Amino acid sequence: MKNRVAAHPLWRAAILRREGYGMRIERDAQGDYVLEPALLMRGLSISEAELQRRMRAGEITSVVEDGEGEDRGRRRLSVRCGDTVWRAVLDGANTILSEETFDLRSRRWRAPKPQTS
Repeated sequence: MKNRVAAHPLWRAAILRREGYGMRIERDAQGDYVLEPALLMRGLSISEAELQRRMRAGEITSVVEDGEGEDRGRRRLSVRCGDTVWRAVLDGANTILSEETFDLRSRRWRAPKPQTS
């Protein structure tokens, strides 16, 4: 079982991070990222049976974000399962540079302040 990650433009800051992981993520013939179940199970802290159940139920979502500015050439993969998010930053060769896992319930998101003229 492999997870296809769909493209979506978005970029945010990291929280808990493990640097220099070094694992390479493959892409299929269509250019979609193919993630090993063991990587998702570890990142989301769920069992293989739970991963399969939640994938079948459509409860696992993902996005790919292209870096801009100083992050150009990098991509960030985010996989969400309930309130848990696993993210990995990839270099141009699709090697994991860093990864993070966090719980959305403990994180506050703020909308950007409107610009004044």
